[in-house]
Amino acid sequence: RHRAKKSFFLVPCTSSERRDYMPVGFFTSEYLTTHSAQVVYDADSFVFGILSSRAHMLWVKAVGGRLKSDIRYSNLICYNTFPIPKISEARKEKIRLAGLKLLGVREAYPESTISNLYDPDDMPAELRLAHKELDATIEVCYDKGEFKNDEELLSHLFKLFEKMTGSQNA
Repeated sequence: RHRAKKSFFLVPCTSSERRDYMPVGFFTSEYLTTHSAQVVYDADSFVFGILSSRAHMLWVKAVGGRLKSDIRYSNLICYNTFPIPKISEARKEKIRLAGLKLLGVREAYPESTISNLYDPDDMPAELRLAHKELDATIEVCYDKGEFKNDEELLSHLFKLFEKMTGSQNA
């Protein structure tokens, strides 16, 4: 039986290629999901921060599938392969707090759908700022720290993936 005891994160299987961030949902166990989403049950809220990051979205765009031009999310290809370095508990807590702040900002727009909030043309400035703060919190966890652009970050992720897998899957 697949059901959360407390909460779950919902990642849409298909999402617009125009988005800068994956619109990850956070739900309590009273909700149920459909077949058109990937679900992470009862995970540490640190995972919500990672899934909501620009780094994760870059990874998904690079390795995930496609449905026409939209991205297709897969737990095996996107979630399970995303390279995460060893992160101290103190840094994980900072990621948790940045993720909670992100949720708080989204709650300030109850009239907006998640689709509208994550439309790159209509994304509220406050939400974009919360994501940028989360991104900065996550990027310092990687050896390089702050990256000058998306290409540098993605290159670093692939190098870390190669190192973590012993080059067997690179």
